[in-house]
Amino acid sequence: MNLTASIEEPRFDEMQAVGLTPAASRLVRPPRVAESPVSLECRYQQTVMLAGTQPDQSSNVVIDDVVGIHIDDSVLVDGLVDTYGVSLRRS
Repeated sequence: MNLTASIEEPRFDEMQAVGLTPAASRLVRPPRVAESPVSLECRYQQTVMLAGTQPDQSSNVVIDDVVGIHIDDSVLVDGLVDTYGVSLRRS
């Protein structure tokens, strides 16, 4: 996630630059990451700027509506996402 978070020109393909595969989303235009076992499709609602501890610092919180969820069967245990197992497989 951090590798694709750099601010680049609009036509720069962050996923290609770091070797990730795009997967078509169903309800939004941007692609999902094919290698991710769990992904969310979201529609932007608003950005809220929060004051930092110093006058020149701030943080932004982006609020979205989740409109689609994709979960690979390989990370399900008894119908629930096995977050512990997912983190072990990814490290």
